[in-house]
Amino acid sequence: VLPACPLWCLAALAADAPFKYRQNLPRVLSYICHVVDAPDFCNGIGCDPVPRCDEYLENRRTFVTYYLIPKRMWKEAADVLGDIISSDIGYEFPLYNAFAQQKPRDLLGEIKKYL
Repeated sequence: VLPACPLWCLAALAADAPFKYRQNLPRVLSYICHVVDAPDFCNGIGCDPVPRCDEYLENRRTFVTYYLIPKRMWKEAADVLGDIISSDIGYEFPLYNAFAQQKPRDLLGEIKKYL
């Protein structure tokens, strides 16, 4: 799952950094769909998610940060963040997942303003 890191790094680049005026959300989704299990969004993309990709919580937070929030999909973003916060940190990535649960708490508070 961690080898998928370059995919969400590319998604971050396509979404936000360093040139906001070049934001390309379809490209973001094409990268992100490899590292999240989100069939409602990724069915038409033609990519298969990395096995057990949702066990690494940062993948889902990246999906929220770089795709759902820029698309202003507030309810969907809140749902994914709630899932991240309530997820068990697991045994494979306990340190990473513990850290990955901190940022969604802050994001969820910001997103609730738009619901």
